[in-house]
Amino acid sequence: TTAECGRLYPAHAHKLYVLPDAVAPLPPPAERSQLALPLPPRYWLLVGTREPRKNADLFLRAWLDARRQHYDTPDLVVVGAPRDVAPELQRLNGVHWFEAIDDAGLARLYVDAERLWQPSYAEGFGLPVLEALAAGTPVAVAEGSALEEVAPGDMPRFDPHDRHLLAQLMIRLSRESVVGSAEQRRAFAQRF
Repeated sequence: TTAECGRLYPAHAHKLYVLPDAVAPLPPPAERSQLALPLPPRYWLLVGTREPRKNADLFLRAWLDARRQHYDTPDLVVVGAPRDVAPELQRLNGVHWFEAIDDAGLARLYVDAERLWQPSYAEGFGLPVLEALAAGTPVAVAEGSALEEVAPGDMPRFDPHDRHLLAQLMIRLSRESVVGSAEQRRAFAQRF
């Protein structure tokens, strides 16, 4: 990519740098008892709600649809602020909000989650995806952005604009076993 950018923009080639292994690993996970809020025994994880491109409103509505249709849809732990979403989505039963969490607490959330969902429709890199994979946690990512490049090919993809199909995917994934192993996911994340 760097060489291609340099070829296309030769006047700026001297400004391009490659930083291998630029993603710093999270610290060891905190103990569950150290978290400010208790975690449900089974949950999915959503990290990031602040910007509209994170697509949290549509995702929460799809999760609610799935929950209404399938009783065994896991609870949802959200790292973000309730004020970032529509008022009717701020106090949903089964949604647990973590507004301020340190890196060790975030690492615990990744380790214990059944799956990280990243529904952004415009993502520049996808750090939460790599952090989850480094913890061995499976992911499901939106199509059409950098998320597709930072997730293994066997991880589910979905249209970030289609609430109905996203809810159907959630129902299916709440019933199915996870593809691949935690070791494979960790190895994939090590490439970054």
